[in-house]
Amino acid sequence: MEHELEQYWKRNLVVLACAGFLVSIGFNLTSPFIPMFVQELGQSENIATLSSLALAASSLMSAVMAPVWGSLADKYGKKLMFVRAGIGIAITNALMAFSQTYTQYLLLRLLNGMLSGFIPAIVMFIATNTPERRVGYALGINTSATSIGTIMGPAIGGYLAAQVGMRYSMGIAAVMILCAALLAVLGSREIVLNTDKSKKTDVIGDIRAVLAIPVLRGVIFAMLLVNMALTVIQPVLALFISTMQFTGDLEVVTGYVFSVIGISTAIGAPLISRMHSKFPPKRVFYAGLCFGALIYVAQGLTRNVMWLGTERFFFGFANSAVTITANVLVTGAASADMRGRAFGALNGIGMLGNFAGPLVGGTVGDNFGYNVPFFIAGALFLVAFQLTRTALREIGDEPLEA
Repeated sequence: MEHELEQYWKRNLVVLACAGFLVSIGFNLTSPFIPMFVQELGQSENIATLSSLALAASSLMSAVMAPVWGSLADKYGKKLMFVRAGIGIAITNALMAFSQTYTQYLLLRLLNGMLSGFIPAIVMFIATNTPERRVGYALGINTSATSIGTIMGPAIGGYLAAQVGMRYSMGIAAVMILCAALLAVLGSREIVLNTDKSKKTDVIGDIRAVLAIPVLRGVIFAMLLVNMALTVIQPVLALFISTMQFTGDLEVVTGYVFSVIGISTAIGAPLISRMHSKFPPKRVFYAGLCFGALIYVAQGLTRNVMWLGTERFFFGFANSAVTITANVLVTGAASADMRGRAFGALNGIGMLGNFAGPLVGGTVGDNFGYNVPFFIAGALFLVAFQLTRTALREIGDEPLEA
């Protein structure tokens, strides 16, 4: 098996990084501009709250289904997840383009969340089909690729939204996601462990088994808080920017401000991966959380678009440190035959943060000001830091083997 991993992991990494790049563009073509689409659907009040419900609906279903997909991935392989997620979210994105009411759009967001999980499937595939000593490097390259897609998505999406509207953007996103799924399925080669396919899937039991490991439990709940922090500002970012002085279309400016975080995340990903061979991963994790908290507070105090973009650029380095290191810590703490379940729990429980974040951000933004969610995000990063300081004590202070 180790020989096969050595033979195919580089090709798999290239193919899946390209697929993740395309999917990230597709995801981010429309997500930053949901408040504008909600208004297009006829809503004129509580736009931040309604936008947060649309974002949260998808995340709620993702949270419910992620452990199921993770368990099935361990049993039947990760390539099946590419097929399911790619086709499912491509179809639902295409259907969203034909939404005539907010209710229709909300229901399609729920269905989209139920079928999602393409990028988590890529992470699971790489974590289980890469030689142990190269996992951190491979995850870093994959994060760079998806981050570049995150850069391009909002920038392209802002231009498309301003020129042809959100509906055409949703159709383009669907095509890109479908192409990514075909690339991942046809271009990758998976080494599947011998597992008992007749064994009944026990999602609750799988989650309990994962959470019984202290390191996994600490990282998973820390990432729940991080995901909540990352999404708590989504319903209000465009509205926050609209209160500032700037020239140009709001959609385009929002797209650029949303995108800039991806530039630094892409730059930081390979640097963070190399840091793991010089510094203990848990220390890198701590540093990312503290720096992220500081930058979030700075964003909430900003009243200038250029400064906001600059702060979000620096936040990308913190985001890179936290996201990549969390995946490395999960990979190291879970045995090879349970990594699908471990990542399923990480994604599922973490998605509860994606569910709660927009709801809190939209409600707080409408009632207390569009900058307050940034302060909440900073506090969540600090709570995650304190949580992991306790949970990761048993891990040594040795860097990863180069």
